[in-house]
Amino acid sequence: MSSVAFALVLLHQVPSFDLFSQSYDNLFHLNATQSILETGNASSLQLRTLINTDRTISTYPAGWHTAAAMICQITGVSIGVAFNALAIAVVSVAWLPGIAWLTSLVVPQRQRTAGLCASLLLGTAFGFFPYALLIWGVLYPTFLAYALFPSGLALAMLLAHVWLPRWAPAVSDQVRPWAWNDRWMLLGLAAVWWLGAFFTHPRSLVSMVLLIVPLVLWICARAIAVAWKAGGARRRRMLWWLGGAFAFVSVAAVAAVLVVFRVFHVASRPVGDHLNGPQAQAVQTVWDGLWQVLTQNALVGLGLDMTGPLIILAIVVLTGLVIAFRRSDLRWMIVAYALIAVLFALAAGSNSDMTKILTGLWYKDRYRLSALLPLLGVPLATLAVLRIAALTRWPRVVALGSATIVAASGWVGLWAPAGAAAAHEYRLENVKTTDFVDARQIAFMRQVADVVPADQLLLGDPWDGSGLSWLYADRRPVFPHLNGQWDPDRLLIAQHLDQIESDPAVCTALRHLNVHYLLVSTGEFDGGDPSGNKFAAIDTAVSQGLFTPVLSDGESALLRIDQCS
Repeated sequence: MSSVAFALVLLHQVPSFDLFSQSYDNLFHLNATQSILETGNASSLQLRTLINTDRTISTYPAGWHTAAAMICQITGVSIGVAFNALAIAVVSVAWLPGIAWLTSLVVPQRQRTAGLCASLLLGTAFGFFPYALLIWGVLYPTFLAYALFPSGLALAMLLAHVWLPRWAPAVSDQVRPWAWNDRWMLLGLAAVWWLGAFFTHPRSLVSMVLLIVPLVLWICARAIAVAWKAGGARRRRMLWWLGGAFAFVSVAAVAAVLVVFRVFHVASRPVGDHLNGPQAQAVQTVWDGLWQVLTQNALVGLGLDMTGPLIILAIVVLTGLVIAFRRSDLRWMIVAYALIAVLFALAAGSNSDMTKILTGLWYKDRYRLSALLPLLGVPLATLAVLRIAALTRWPRVVALGSATIVAASGWVGLWAPAGAAAAHEYRLENVKTTDFVDARQIAFMRQVADVVPADQLLLGDPWDGSGLSWLYADRRPVFPHLNGQWDPDRLLIAQHLDQIESDPAVCTALRHLNVHYLLVSTGEFDGGDPSGNKFAAIDTAVSQGLFTPVLSDGESALLRIDQCS
């Protein structure tokens, strides 16, 4: 039921299931998946060579793209269908079971069954996740990694409970099969999880650390309190441990400062000159961000596209925070939730240097931070639902009914705004405006394969949609993304193609890449590159009429480059 609700809320305004998000990051994701289908190479060690073309090793997590390519190969569907089906599958088989498992560790044992059912319903009622990351970006690898986080946090809690039973938060014994009592089995499972999460999206593991740190600090505080109360040798050992920990933290702090200076090149370039892209710009005040967390009013699009307050869900989560505060073993969850909320509010509401330093590991991206909130919000909301139900004669029935009402209020609240935001990204117009492609350009690209030989690369400015020639013309584009670390030949073509008749090096570069045709179209994605046109020479050469028209439909054209024959 929850998975169906998620799919309907996200895609009910999208006219066709094969449409994909026409957003900045997705051009790379589409071509990366197409590359795996064409070459059979799904190595994370080489996937980024698609846009880092002068290297043979350049890493990018290939988990999402590999899974999508497998769906395409097994079923024969398009990449657009595979992406949408995979999103639903990830929510169904990773996010929801994981969040139910995590929730089962914090609810009272006698309410475990009701808690599992309630958390499954509530798992898709939050706008921050899973919806926002599928609309903004679009951040597929991050979405996949975050869907694994509930199970990772559950494993961390169980590890602490099994290895440090005197100090760790209590968990529900009923949810631990016999294998959980085997410390090494549990440790092995955790290692497998971290390995899988690493190949899904290694950068996202910083978020997992952010979630675990409050748990670790809670355990340390508990251990210190016990040792101090015991006195004697235990207190002295604890003081030695504290001294060592202080020294370690001091060294780590110095190292962090050095890393900040190195990463941000502070000596030659102020911190303020970094992280100024659309994803990093403050769009509101810090207080607005905190209010959005309190009211469950999720940002789901560029700028200030929001779902609107989800009042019932917000009240339930706040009630869950109160319940968690009254249980000392769950107070670390409050700290983690507050930490995420503050970082999100800073990322969305401040452009200060300190904000950039604190949120730089997330690219100062408000969506990457806010998407972590439901991971703790679902267990907190479930605690509230169960506490309310426990006051009645029929706690299980009331818990399930209450969870259904709360979840339904979330789905209804998300229905129009999240659906409209998704439809804005997952669209295919008949006339191009600010999208990569429209229906007419796709139809034109399908004709290109009849002219351009299969072994040739196809030149074009990726901002006008030609970067999708691999999907629709089965011809690999010279520039498969809007940005990249291009090899010298590609850089020369991008910057000096208009000098083809006077500079022999241009023809040399074209021959090296086996390029004889140029695909052009009207319009530019999102109005063009805000940092300046990096492919200006291509556009200039076309406007000067240097090449021979082969095909044209008035909007798009295929041109032959005869100067290098």
